[in-house]
Amino acid sequence: MNEILKIFLSLSLSGSLLILVLLLCRPLFKNKVSKSWQYYIWLVVIIRLLLPFAPETSPIGSLFQTIDNATIQIDTADSPEQDIVSSVQSGNTMATENDAVSQQEELSTDITSLTKRIFAGLMRNLWLAWLVVALILMIRKITIYQDFIKYIKAGHMEISNTALLDRLAIIGKQSGVKKPVELYTNSLISSPILIGFFRPCIVLPTADLLDADFQYTILHELTHYKRRDMFYKWLIQFTICLHWFNPLVYVMVREVGRMCELACDEAVIKTLDAKGRQDYGNTLINAIGIAGNYKDTLASVTLNESKNLLKERLEAIMVYRKKTKLIVFITLVLTMSLIYGATAMGAYAISSGPTFDKEAKQIDSESKSTEVEYLKWKIKKKKDAYYYRNQRVRIFMDMRADRSFENFNYDELGKIDLRLVRAQDNTIEKVGYLPKAEVKKILKDLDIKQKEDGKIKRLSKKAVSKEVLNVINSCETGTWYAIVDNRYQYIYYRNMPHNYAWTPKLNKKSAAIDIFDLGKSSGTYVLLKVPKNLKLTIHYNSKKVKYTKVHI
Repeated sequence: MNEILKIFLSLSLSGSLLILVLLLCRPLFKNKVSKSWQYYIWLVVIIRLLLPFAPETSPIGSLFQTIDNATIQIDTADSPEQDIVSSVQSGNTMATENDAVSQQEELSTDITSLTKRIFAGLMRNLWLAWLVVALILMIRKITIYQDFIKYIKAGHMEISNTALLDRLAIIGKQSGVKKPVELYTNSLISSPILIGFFRPCIVLPTADLLDADFQYTILHELTHYKRRDMFYKWLIQFTICLHWFNPLVYVMVREVGRMCELACDEAVIKTLDAKGRQDYGNTLINAIGIAGNYKDTLASVTLNESKNLLKERLEAIMVYRKKTKLIVFITLVLTMSLIYGATAMGAYAISSGPTFDKEAKQIDSESKSTEVEYLKWKIKKKKDAYYYRNQRVRIFMDMRADRSFENFNYDELGKIDLRLVRAQDNTIEKVGYLPKAEVKKILKDLDIKQKEDGKIKRLSKKAVSKEVLNVINSCETGTWYAIVDNRYQYIYYRNMPHNYAWTPKLNKKSAAIDIFDLGKSSGTYVLLKVPKNLKLTIHYNSKKVKYTKVHI
């Protein structure tokens, strides 16, 4: 599955949980906290739905990482690739099949493999369907908006009544609207509306309004403009387009639309006395059905969007009370709690920018470029162990395009088995889990027993004793050494021209180490630790080399 789609699915899940919390709590604070708070608090949900910010570990992130791991397992479970370790050591390009497997088992395996590959293919391309639908919806909404604006402008008439224009200017000044407001009529619209993002334009069904109705209608629409409700409305529409598959998002949209009008009413009546609030309520009633039936809530904000909402708006006007300091404090606590919850729930695959930079600076210079690349794929190295998505790796195989090794590591404490596949330009193009069958073959080919796991390790000079380091400092360039102390023998070679990779071949009595020149990055040294009791054989670029043994 595409990474971007996974991110949006995780955001959708996080947002859905927040939507449910707000909907369930709505009866608790319906008439106790301000309508403006109930309106703007949905911005926290919208931000959660749009922006993939999260702590390094979070419940939603962990859930999607688990799903991601399962998907990768399906994708790699029946990989037709050869036994990689065997191919590198023997030079063969095909692994030998198990002769004991029956034809019936092979057929069953092939069918299962095909089914899994088809499913994995669908999952990988599912993001295309999501993206196409999102683009279609967005284009459709923009087209509807443009058509509505053309419709309004085609049928509108500019109001030239000087008295009305003077009253409009006075109300605009009192409301704090500095930009000039245009005033038109259009007999086909069903209710007064405000259009325009930067140049406010109020369109009335008719100019034949009572003085009080005209005043409160203009005041209501200018309040929408001051609060930038058109921008809020389009932010909601953009969110719908991205999360079109989530039914709770549509519930959220209806709730935001409802609270938009209630919050605007509250802002208008805040400065009115009881008589003014009564007149404002009458204006809402009079706005119903005074002209045509055409309306489009997507392209505008209106005085009265529906009769069903009118009753609730009138009730809110009647019971309006200014909020106490205690209520303001409670709303602040609720806001901070919701923001904390939204952040803590998290999302999938969030970049950890500063953390990444900090970790990258700590990597030893001789392998910095490789391990920085690992970090981009969420692979971290801690001491001699590798971790993928915070899980310790047992078999770690970093393979080049020619199926040779960039890196190989075995860790007896690891829980997962991982393969990295590189492209022709040697950049990592895929990370996947090794299927159980292939893991079994690798362990068999390496002859690794449980007690012998992870005995050969690559070291830096800082990790050896002073005695070993003294010998290393006296070693000559161009000579292979086996430095032996009371527990280990250390393979050492000074001034390797390039960075290197290595693969082990172990059994109970011997260790054959194949060392490969990677042909890239700056030169380094070879330093590998091998148990002392194993007979040592060293190959460099598939050729056996002689080495000097030094005992401490």
